[in-house]
Amino acid sequence: MGNLIQKIMKVSQNPQKIIIRLLRNFPIPDDFYLKVEYQYKTGQKLNLDNPLLYNEKLQWLKLYNRHPEYTDMVDKYEVRNHVARTIGEDHLIPLLGVWDKFDDISFDTLP
Repeated sequence: MGNLIQKIMKVSQNPQKIIIRLLRNFPIPDDFYLKVEYQYKTGQKLNLDNPLLYNEKLQWLKLYNRHPEYTDMVDKYEVRNHVARTIGEDHLIPLLGVWDKFDDISFDTLP
């Protein structure tokens, strides 16, 4: 019970954190969510109209530079297919395995 009270006290001292967590559960525009989270984490307003800072430009890219191939490029397994198609399989390191869950890995068979 004491641990729960400590957690409640910690969160209540930072109301912005409560707002961020609540926003994650509601369908709101991506730009609004990014602006709120950016201000919470950096203490500065996010300028998406004319991004000057590197971090602002990254946030702009997240919102407005959405290409379907990016989904494959962040998947460690799928990006192998992209590399093989683009520059050839000889540029890939050997694949040790692909698992859906941590418990599926047989550590005894790994080198």
